Amino acid sequence: MSGRFDVFHSLEPEKQKRILDAALREFADKGFKRASTNAARIGKGMLFYYFGSKEELFDFLCEYTMEFARNTYLPPPGMNRTRATFSSAIES
Repeated sequence: MSGRFDVFHSLEPEKQKRILDAALREFADKGFKRASTNAARIGKGMLFYYFGSKEELFDFLCEYTMEFARNTYLPPPGMNRTRATFSSAIES
């Protein structure tokens, strides 16, 4: 997810998380068409500086959530799904 979002990735992790959490909530609550870019609690100009457009922000969030799911729920290379699920349950 680098390249076109390098400016966003240069932010402090806490600020990235705040922006992403607010944007995810906004899209989840209101859907794409009704979602407001003001929900991230940063200036609209800065949001567009980081992402380019509402569509780019949404694309970023889709990539971000897919990456999170892959890292959280898929087994590491070389480990089968059953063993990964069992290991995850034991660690919890």
